[in-house]
Amino acid sequence: MPNDKSWMLPKVTDYFDSQTDAIQRFVDKLKNSRDVERDVSAIREAVSEHMRVLPPQWVFSAAVAIVDDLYKTGNSLPLWDEHHGKYIEASAGSFFQLFRDKGFVLRYGINNGFEQTDSGMQRPLYLLPALFAAAGLVYICPQAVGLLTMEHDGIPGSDFLTNYGRYEAESRHMALMLLGKCKKSRRSFVVLELGDDDALLKDFRSAALKENVVTVFRCEPPIAGSKIDVRFPKGVESPVLGRTEKQTPSA
Repeated sequence: MPNDKSWMLPKVTDYFDSQTDAIQRFVDKLKNSRDVERDVSAIREAVSEHMRVLPPQWVFSAAVAIVDDLYKTGNSLPLWDEHHGKYIEASAGSFFQLFRDKGFVLRYGINNGFEQTDSGMQRPLYLLPALFAAAGLVYICPQAVGLLTMEHDGIPGSDFLTNYGRYEAESRHMALMLLGKCKKSRRSFVVLELGDDDALLKDFRSAALKENVVTVFRCEPPIAGSKIDVRFPKGVESPVLGRTEKQTPSA
């Protein structure tokens, strides 16, 4: 077992804090490691120890902070490489696996726009899917579903903007089906809506206030001082989340 205590941070949220650029800093540390796999194991062990001692109400609050920091970081990273994947899988992936093992569910909805250019769509189509997959969260975005369908039909991703219109209706239907499957199987997921159609987010928000489910909704850009709405599970009195979050009381 790894015994490198340098990866044991004061709080489990410290591994992701977007205000300190934590993810990129620790990815850089991993890149300079003499033994990457040893450090990856030490990260998993450290996160697992945090989860072992956290009371349930703090686990829910940590999940909210972590998923929002993942999204914020995904909107600021200059690139994504294998070290980002290793770090996110070891840290966030370990957290959300143990979160699921406890019978808990996170549902994170986002209503944000991205510039409709090849460059502007790189994050929602490529970087964010890779990031949330590494974290063990199902990523549901109609445009990302459309990209996969187009590529299956032999249309390259470079032609996404000129072809998506033909796939939009089918992609939205498939995204709604995936959302329904996640809810039925109690999988934690992230929904990203880039367009004006609100059916997906309406269905997402109807999932609030279920047993052991924490629901987070973001409609402001992921910048410092922005707000999110949070609904904790019934009967859970969660600690204050922090200066960038706004709580919606549980029923």
